[in-house]
Amino acid sequence: MRRSLLVWSLLSVVVGCSEEPTVRPSGSGDSDTALVVDTGADTASDTGAVEDTAPDTAADTAADTAADTAVDTTPVDGGPLCGNGQVDPGEQCDDGNSDDTDNCTAGCRLTFCGDGIANRSEPCDGLDLRGETCVSFDFDGGVLRCAVGCEVDTSDCSNAVACGDGVVDAGEACDDGNANNNDGCTTSCQPPRCGDALVQTGEGCDDGNTLNTDLCTNDCTPARCGDGFAQPGEGCDDGNSRNDDDCTNACTIASCGDGLVQTGEGCDDGNRVNTDGCSNLCTPASCGDAIVQT
Repeated sequence: MRRSLLVWSLLSVVVGCSEEPTVRPSGSGDSDTALVVDTGADTASDTGAVEDTAPDTAADTAADTAADTAVDTTPVDGGPLCGNGQVDPGEQCDDGNSDDTDNCTAGCRLTFCGDGIANRSEPCDGLDLRGETCVSFDFDGGVLRCAVGCEVDTSDCSNAVACGDGVVDAGEACDDGNANNNDGCTTSCQPPRCGDALVQTGEGCDDGNTLNTDLCTNDCTPARCGDGFAQPGEGCDDGNSRNDDDCTNACTIASCGDGLVQTGEGCDDGNRVNTDGCSNLCTPASCGDAIVQT
């Protein structure tokens, strides 16, 4: 008995100093017993833990998958992350920058016409016009659009009509870019014409109206007796040179006493003397006309 205790004490000292595999009695009692050396790793029974030896259930598999996914998508250095310059699973490209206008977007997707992002090789894409407007294309205004094929569409852009800019715009017949009304194009960008209120070469007047009874006729000549239009101060104007009709060449209405023998008059001496050879009724003097002639 004393020898057994001595051996046990010596082994305890050795184990405590060297941390070598422990030795413990295999039993109890007063008789000498064999010593068992524990050289293995701790088992579940050693640590107090219970080892799960049952097959995985569906819940276990789902939990394992969720854990794996969380690890896979966690942005760590060198891990799959859009923008790290490496094409990882789920990425079409990865150029390591956030520039959407190159061939790879900040979302690690390849650019294409129709994706709504105007890349460097596209003038436009959808509503992305690169900040351009109709003014960028030398128009005065309007709506700039992007056509199929990512090409700029200026069909709804327009220019304000500017007569005098030297460019014949819609509604203009001419535009010589000057302020001269006496050449072949007026400052209203129309060819000169009688009635435009501009006195051009070859016109005597131009009052810009359609009245022939004022001082300027519609053919842009000054009003005159004999032009066929009764102007102010004229009693008539038949436009001919006959004095024996109802309108004299002086544009006065023919009458007895005007000195002009008109149709129906036997004479007309132009005076108011009844005792000469022509009465005031424009009839030749005769015996019996009740007028004593001289």
